[in-house]
Amino acid sequence: MILYDMLQAVRSIRRNLVFSIIIILSLSIGLLFPIVNMASVYHTYKVVTAQFYVGENYYWAKTNNKEKNRDVREYLTLLEKIRNINGVEAVGIQGNTAFNVMSQSSFVEMPVRWVTKDILKFEGIPNNIIEELFSKDNKIILPLARANELFPNGKNLTRSYIEIEDKKYQVISVYQGFSSKFLASIPLNDRSNIQELVVKFSSNDEGTLYKINKLIKESKLFQELKSYDSYKYNKLENEYAKYAFSMGLCIFLLIFSLLNTISILAYKYERDYQKWGILHTFGASKNNLSIQVYTETILYSLLSLLPVVPGLVLAKYILGELGIYIEFSPQVFVGVFLIVLLTSLLFGWLSLRKIKKSNLLKALLG
Repeated sequence: MILYDMLQAVRSIRRNLVFSIIIILSLSIGLLFPIVNMASVYHTYKVVTAQFYVGENYYWAKTNNKEKNRDVREYLTLLEKIRNINGVEAVGIQGNTAFNVMSQSSFVEMPVRWVTKDILKFEGIPNNIIEELFSKDNKIILPLARANELFPNGKNLTRSYIEIEDKKYQVISVYQGFSSKFLASIPLNDRSNIQELVVKFSSNDEGTLYKINKLIKESKLFQELKSYDSYKYNKLENEYAKYAFSMGLCIFLLIFSLLNTISILAYKYERDYQKWGILHTFGASKNNLSIQVYTETILYSLLSLLPVVPGLVLAKYILGELGIYIEFSPQVFVGVFLIVLLTSLLFGWLSLRKIKKSNLLKALLG
C-alpha cells in the first residue's frame, strides 16, 4: 500500500506538469539564497580560522609603542633569551608595512610583513618553503589573492620577480592556505617594523609565563604577554554571532518562500480533492494521504536542485567579480542536503494542514 501511495504521488506530479514546474522553480529560487549564503559563510569561516596559529598554548604580545625605534638586533637578543627558558617550545616575531609593489604587468600597494621562521611554522607553512624563503634575503611568499593582483594573466607566478623599494624579490611560493590576514612575507631584516611577539609553550605553565614577562618588562620592547587562546575565542565568538544571524535570515527567507510555494501547491491539491474524497470513502486513511503528500514534497525538493545548480555557478561567478567568494565543500553539500530535507518536511506539513477532511467531503458532494 505504501508503494501504491508513492506511485500515486509520482503520477500526480506528471499529471499536473505545469503546476509541478512552477512549484519546482519557486522552490529553486527559495533554496538558492540559503545555499549561496551557506557557501559564503563556510568560505568566510575558513578565512577567519586560517588567521589563527595551528595548535595550542600560544601567547602573544604587541610592541611597546614608546620603544618603536629600537634596533632589530635587540629584538633578536630578547628572542634568544626567551627561547632558552624551560617550557618554551618556539618563539617568533613579525611586523608589516605597506609598500608599493611592482611586477612586470601590475603596480599594487599592499602590506608586506617581516617574519621569523617560527611564525611561519605556527601558521602551518611547509618546512621546505620556509627553508627556501630564508636561504637568501631576496625571496618572498605571496598569498594567492595578492599573486592574482600582481600577475593578472595567472601564468608563471612562482619564480617570477617583483620589486619592492627598488629591490627585486623572487616569488618562491603562492600559498592558497596562507594565514595571518593573507599578507606577503619576507625574512626579518634590519629595516623591519616589529609589531608582535608570539610564544608557543610546551605546556600551559604559569612559571614560564612569569619568567618571559619579566624579560619583556626589563627590555621594554613589548607589552605584557597574554593568552592567545582568549583572543582567538573572542574573535571567533563575534564571527559565530554573525554566522547565526546570517543563517537565521536564510531560514526566515526559506520559510517565506515555502509559504508562497504552498499557495501554488494548495491550489493544485484542490484539483485533487474529489479524487482523495473518493479514496477516503473507500477506506483510505490519513496516513495514505500523508505518504502521498510527503512523497510529492520530497520529490519536488530534490527536483528543485536541478535549476539550482546553474544558478549557483552563475552566482559564484557574479559574486566573485564583486569580491565576494563562496566555496562548495562536502560540509556545504551536507548542509544543502539538510536544507532540502527540512524544506520537504516543512513543505509537506504545511500542505497537510491545508487539506482537511471537511474539504474532501465538500468536494465529493459537488
